[in-house]
Order: sequence, then C-alpha cells, then structure tokens
Amino acid sequence: MRRAGASLALVWLVTGCPSRDREPSRGTSPSPRAGAIDASAAKESRVFDIKTSDDLLALNGKYMELCSSGFDGTVEISVGPGPFTGIGWGLTPEKAGGECTIDVVIRGSGSAFPFPGHVRARSLSLDNVVITGPVAGGSEVRVSRGFSMKRSMLVDARLSDPNWAGGYLEVYAEGGRASPVRVDIEDCWFVRNFQTQIAASLLRLDTRGVSAGVFDQVNIRRSAFLGNAFAADVSVYLAQHVSVEGSLFYRTWAGAGAELRCASCGDVAISGSTFVVENLDQVAALEVTPAVTVKDSRGLVRGWKAGTSPPAALAITPVQIADRQPFEAREAVVTEAITALTTSPLRAAPADLWKRVQDAFGP
Repeated sequence: MRRAGASLALVWLVTGCPSRDREPSRGTSPSPRAGAIDASAAKESRVFDIKTSDDLLALNGKYMELCSSGFDGTVEISVGPGPFTGIGWGLTPEKAGGECTIDVVIRGSGSAFPFPGHVRARSLSLDNVVITGPVAGGSEVRVSRGFSMKRSMLVDARLSDPNWAGGYLEVYAEGGRASPVRVDIEDCWFVRNFQTQIAASLLRLDTRGVSAGVFDQVNIRRSAFLGNAFAADVSVYLAQHVSVEGSLFYRTWAGAGAELRCASCGDVAISGSTFVVENLDQVAALEVTPAVTVKDSRGLVRGWKAGTSPPAALAITPVQIADRQPFEAREAVVTEAITALTTSPLRAAPADLWKRVQDAFGP
C-alpha cells in the first residue's frame, strides 16, 4: 500500500560558454586543478577524468568541497573504460541534508562502472553509462531540477536485501512544488534485472521529506525493457505528465506486477510502443490516476481472445490488442538482444540492435 504522501490530491502549481579546467587524473586525485576551490567561480564547469576506482573515491571528497564552497555550475565526470572494482562512493554534501547547486553530468565509455550509492545535486545526467551488479538498498538520487538517462544501460542489476521494497535506482524530486523536476529516459536498455522476494521497482521516481517536490514531466522514449523480474519496471509518484513513446516492454514473468506503475499522476500517455506481456494487467497499474491513454501502440498478450474487455487502467481500442502466440517467432530477436547485452564484459548496445528489435515488434 502506498504511503499517505502518494495519495495527495492532484493540485498543481503553475510555474512557469562556461570555463572548463581539465587535468588528467593522477593516482587517487581527480582534481581538475591544484589548490583550494574558488567559491566565487559561479556558473563554471569542472571536468574530472576518472580512470580508476581510487579516482572515484577521491572525487567523493572533491564534490563535498564544491558543495561546501557554494559552487554554482556543472561538474562533468568523464569515465574511462576501467575496469573498476566495486566500491562504495557517492556525490553528496558534507553535511546530511545539505544542498548542492551543481548540475552533474556523467559521461561513460560504454562499459560498466560502479554507480554512486547516493547523489544530491541540482540535476543529474547520465550519457553512455552502463550500470550493473547487486546493491542492498538501492541507489538514491536527489535532484531539484532534472534527471536524464540517455544512451545508457541498466543490465543484470540485482537487489540483495531480501527486505528492500523500494527501487534499484531511486530518483527523488526535491525543492518543493514551486520547482518541479523533469525526467527524460531516451535510447536506453533495461535488461534482465531482478528484485528479491519482496515486490520492488527497477526505476522509482518518488518524493520524500520536508523538501519533497513533484515531477512535472516524465518522458520515456525509444527504450527497451526486456525480461525484468521486478514488480514494476518504472514506478512514478506525483507527476503531472507521464509519456511513453516508441518503446518496447517484454515480460515473460507471469506473477503480479506491471511495466508501469503510477500513483497520483495527472495524465499518462503511451504512443508508438509495444507491450509483449503475459496478461494485459501487466501493462499499467494505477492509483489516484486517470486511465492510461494508448495510441498507435500494440499489446501482445498470451491467450488473448477477441471480445475480452481490457482492464480499466487502459484506454485502449480492441484493434490494438492481439494474441501473443502468432508473434512468438519474432521473440527470438529479444532473446538474442538479452544474450548480447548481458554477456560479460558488458558493453553498450550495438548501433543496429534497436532497429532490429523495432522492426520485429514495432506497431
């Protein structure tokens, strides 16, 4: 059952070239330049080259220093190919609950690296990042402006705490309702990820605490969710608009759960997408949210019979629903994609893979 904060009424407030100092990392210091950080260097950029796990640990301290100095600008983290060992690190202020006026950009190299356990920033952008491996209580990201994940992968990620009912990757909106948070997920792969015995979410967008905010726009575009054993692949709480475009959801897990779960959302729309599921209830689960509008999309459902009424959570026409069995030959493309993307060492998806999957299942 969703806690009380998620069942609030839908009341929305109407709101309406930087310097780049770079110095290659040496040993355990990813500092872009020697000496103390200049607190007056507002609206600047800092670029950190990360080559080793020791660089990540050193970056943890540098980020605290930047937050304490009042730095207002961008921190760009360029991650090399590694390999990296599993370590505990984060991007947070020195004091718990402190704020950072920093926009963090993590640019990956298309290979796996240990994702920070905690991030607190004005915004976080992930580009060409591969996330994998077990975590106990999930990774927590707190932002007041935005979160984006582009050309990235979340593959073979596993929750290890049997009592964890949150998310593997949790993004919290902060800054109050006067400063809503935007989320963009584009050209990403979420493949063969597992929860524990308790129902959990792969990606959880939520609010919490005295500085809790809201999401104004959550966009998922051209992304694939393949074979994830989570109660929800994407959970969204307190969002004004949720949009899924040109994406593929593939679930062979017959248990309870849904690809998309929304609570206290203004409107949810699916367009140009395909859901290959065991039953139509697995497309969306809603709480205090209007029915999902489904346009130019396809639901392939095992054992679906014409004339069956779709669930109340979906505003979908019968012509958009079909029995899954005649399309099972196409599922070999999905099996091939899962195998390719989960084979060690993990690498970013080949350029042609999405087109092949799209050609097989696109509406």
